[in-house]
Amino acid sequence: PAAPAQLIGNGAKIAELRKFLTTWEDVHLKGPELKGKDKPMKAVLISGPPGVGKSSAATIIAKQLGFEVVEVNASDTRGASGKDVKDGVAGKASNAVREMVTNRAVNFFTGKA
Repeated sequence: PAAPAQLIGNGAKIAELRKFLTTWEDVHLKGPELKGKDKPMKAVLISGPPGVGKSSAATIIAKQLGFEVVEVNASDTRGASGKDVKDGVAGKASNAVREMVTNRAVNFFTGKA
């Protein structure tokens, strides 16, 4: 798919992703600074089985809204610093991810649509 109208399935999760991205600037750059559990999420962690459209949905919606897309896969976690996924994200991906996220995330595509 190349456009949002071509995405099939997971409509509620795609709408939730769109809402998160649409309000991101107002929440994080213009809104009041919140602390603790009231602090809004800075990033989205998208998980689910292969082939359900995670990458397609995220890329299409994010680009449509003017965001730069950074994709991190399991293979990105294995680098010179360690060969085990538990060691974390390594290399260039590590620096990019650290700048963009905290330890809070929201899961999409995990359950019924």
